[in-house]
Amino acid sequence: MVTVSFLQVKQSVAVYVREGAADQDGGRRETHVLSKRGLCLVLFVLTVAVNFSRTGVEALFQLKYPLCWAATKIYTVNGLRIFFSWVAILLTLTIMQKIFKLADRHVAVVGIVSSVLSNAALAFAVNDAMVYEVAVVGFMTRSIIPMLRSVLSSLVGQANQGAMYSGLSCIESLGASVFSTIANRIYYATLDSWAGAIFLIFACIMLIALVLITILNILFAKGQTREDTYVVQARNIQEDSR
Repeated sequence: MVTVSFLQVKQSVAVYVREGAADQDGGRRETHVLSKRGLCLVLFVLTVAVNFSRTGVEALFQLKYPLCWAATKIYTVNGLRIFFSWVAILLTLTIMQKIFKLADRHVAVVGIVSSVLSNAALAFAVNDAMVYEVAVVGFMTRSIIPMLRSVLSSLVGQANQGAMYSGLSCIESLGASVFSTIANRIYYATLDSWAGAIFLIFACIMLIALVLITILNILFAKGQTREDTYVVQARNIQEDSR
């Protein structure tokens, strides 16, 4: 069992450090593949750090002054928010991908912007109406992780899909405990001065993620331009040979 676990860890790490592990099936190779995968991994970690920490801290924030919500109200509101968020996400994804033909990485940009705005707004929330507005603004936040998974999957060959997904699952499991503990400590450390400070920190983290995903999209755009150039050159060569 120890050997199998070690091999799984080794394969998961190899996906991010060996270019060969990221070869695409069908003979096509992505350009800047290690850079893209590294950016995706950092984006995934940052998103897990915020998304998996926010739920618990937000419940503590809602219990305290000035909101002073009851536990039943917190569970009810958060449950309804999660349900309607996923319904809205599915509808929005249909519109973005079917009508506007946006790639998964572009949808992730929308999710990150949604996260930045919702966390920044929650930091200054002082009444119920502002909390409800935060829920509306941040409805796309939960779409980031699935979109990043999809982008990473597109950069990995069929043989390495399992190693990639197992690695991401480990990050989620560790992140749920480690990042939540850190966030709780920060919340209690800043509670007396400013209870919403932790959410402003979350917003800053997601701003960093926004910069990184912009760089990622630039790399994808360069790769697409280079691929289009190769296609045009290949067609010209074929036409000249006739």
